[in-house]
Amino acid sequence: MLAAGMLAAIVLPASQMLGAVVIPTPGFRPEGLVVGPTGTQNLYVAGNTPADVSTFVVINTQFNTITATLTLRNLNAAGHPVDHGATTIAENPDGTLVFVVNSVSADVSVINVATNTQIATFSAPTIGPIPAGTRVSPDGKQLWTACLAGPPAFNNGTVNVTSIESLNFGTPLALINTGSSPNEVVFNSKGTVAYVQNGSTPTNTGFVDEVKVKNFHILRNDIGASHLNSPNPVSMAIAKDNATLYIGADSADIVVLDVPTGDLEANIFMFPLEPPADQQIGQVLLSPNNKFVAAAGTTLGAVTVASTKTKLQTEYIGLPAGAVPYFMAFSPNGSTLYVSNYNEAISPVGGLESITVITPAP
Repeated sequence: MLAAGMLAAIVLPASQMLGAVVIPTPGFRPEGLVVGPTGTQNLYVAGNTPADVSTFVVINTQFNTITATLTLRNLNAAGHPVDHGATTIAENPDGTLVFVVNSVSADVSVINVATNTQIATFSAPTIGPIPAGTRVSPDGKQLWTACLAGPPAFNNGTVNVTSIESLNFGTPLALINTGSSPNEVVFNSKGTVAYVQNGSTPTNTGFVDEVKVKNFHILRNDIGASHLNSPNPVSMAIAKDNATLYIGADSADIVVLDVPTGDLEANIFMFPLEPPADQQIGQVLLSPNNKFVAAAGTTLGAVTVASTKTKLQTEYIGLPAGAVPYFMAFSPNGSTLYVSNYNEAISPVGGLESITVITPAP
């Protein structure tokens, strides 16, 4: 696990971060990341070419090299046009299937990682209107995809539940209307309850739905309703004991919610020394041992870490110059953190597209 001493060891001064392991990803912008099960030595990446063509990328984590790339296509359409706008990525518990959300083309690509081939596309009416966060249920039988709502009311978003069991693979199971604009799903450890994060609408600033997995009924639709300030997409994590949700808010703090009561437990200010304009949070992750919560600082080009015990920032990890991080992934044992640096050479930020590998110092 990522112990406190190990975490401190990986935090390098900005001048030394250039010596950290950086995996260049020329030709595509890396976004969502997921690490294969222990023993596979694979990091799976949702990427986009400069033309916004969705690409599935495999990186060998032993040598930190790209071993495979795959252009994603809509297998349901005549001529199989390419998919666009890859954002998030998820894998089943067995590590045999990976699911890539293509937000622009509004579908989900399904990849068999044994052969690195695309075997299916989940598209409308199974998926839509605008897929964002996606997650496989702990039993490996269902894919839950949170789909953003659109203007003007932003109140028609849904969670699409799709079967990924072999006998009824790709069959729509449920369409859960949250009444807002859902963008992320997490499950409790038993897989009996799902929590759906909803972004802001003209009438609210965000809330979390609690959904019973067995029958897809919404049990509660107001968790954190008076405490969330426009939660950013894909910025929610749940503790192993199922008692706490950590949600990245637009004001760049992490809102800590007590699940049983739905009340505010604390606010963790991830960038306490930075001006408000620089405080932008991307993905939020809990370390596998749940001792730390990490957030990507998109404007600062850094990753910040806070203690879940003290609710205070403990580390500030500066990334290579030009980095614009959003997505992250821990290795299964928590010893390594992978950070997806979404950069564009033509932007004011500059830099090269890459993935930073943060590991304990020797």
